Amino acid sequence: MQPGAPPAAHGATPAPPGGWTLVEGDSFYHIVDGMGLDQINAWVVSASERPTLVVFAFGSSPGDPGRWQRILDMRDALRIRYGVLEAEITPSTPIHPDVLENSGPYYYLVQNITIEQRDAMITDRVLSTTAISLYFTPLQFGPPNLAGTWSDPECFGATTPAGIAGAIANALSRPDLARDIQGIIRTDIEAGGRWRHVTVAVAFRALLDSIRVTILDYRTQGGVLTPLVLLYCESPTANPVEWSGFRTLLSLQRLGTPLTGHPTWQTEPHKPSEAAREAAEEADEAEAGADAGTDMGEVAESRDLTLADDPYFLICMYPHDYYARITPPAFDSEYAPSFAINCTN
Repeated sequence: MQPGAPPAAHGATPAPPGGWTLVEGDSFYHIVDGMGLDQINAWVVSASERPTLVVFAFGSSPGDPGRWQRILDMRDALRIRYGVLEAEITPSTPIHPDVLENSGPYYYLVQNITIEQRDAMITDRVLSTTAISLYFTPLQFGPPNLAGTWSDPECFGATTPAGIAGAIANALSRPDLARDIQGIIRTDIEAGGRWRHVTVAVAFRALLDSIRVTILDYRTQGGVLTPLVLLYCESPTANPVEWSGFRTLLSLQRLGTPLTGHPTWQTEPHKPSEAAREAAEEADEAEAGADAGTDMGEVAESRDLTLADDPYFLICMYPHDYYARITPPAFDSEYAPSFAINCTN
């Protein structure tokens, strides 16, 4: 957990004990969910050229009324807290606008900052003032640690986060499920993915050791407390489709016991859409033919698909080829997906 902002910095709210909670999405591309491919590509290309991060304002999205005032408040907060004289703040634009407020996409692109300023924001993670509350994160794509959500925490046989985490770790260690998860890890290693530098056994142990649970005190509109159990752990794979398979495995497990009952899986497993499969088949045909230079972005645009429509569209269409156009060549990380975009230079 990263340390939070210092308490007395121009009225900023101090971080709670242990720091601010990490905000996670449920897809590789949650930062750009809802955006069009043109803007996604423009953000990534621009981010590869200068220090960049993304930020969202708690309780709102860029599409809500009052966006200009929020941008002014952001600029003031960044100037006072981090010394950013003229921050360039670009709102994300939804490909399909939603009439409901606080609907995705949620992030703003922040540039015209120094590396030191960017790193300070990412370290603080949250800046909350009387005018606006902000969450900072790098612009990067990859497997989230948020692996699943259940309701009915009392059915785990334990009611504390640590107890529930232990129950889930025990379930993942059962021979049948452990075998399936280790198979995903083995495929990742063979593909040169995030675990390519270690053995299957070491990676599986790291996954189990990383399991963490939080209980979200969610209330219905009627005020009824309906807690949700959020599971965080290291991903067994750098491949979005394989990661979807991992989440499906989790969703199929009957956790709990006959005595306690069984918690209810709340997160819909992601599946590639039929349109994405057709697009991947089209890309296969192009790859096999004479035209090996097919522009994946053009194919995507011709089908009017976005990452929000199908978060696995690009991975289905040869991510190595696609991302080669927009990924800084020097990027590499021991445990990062070989095809991930990490625009934090």
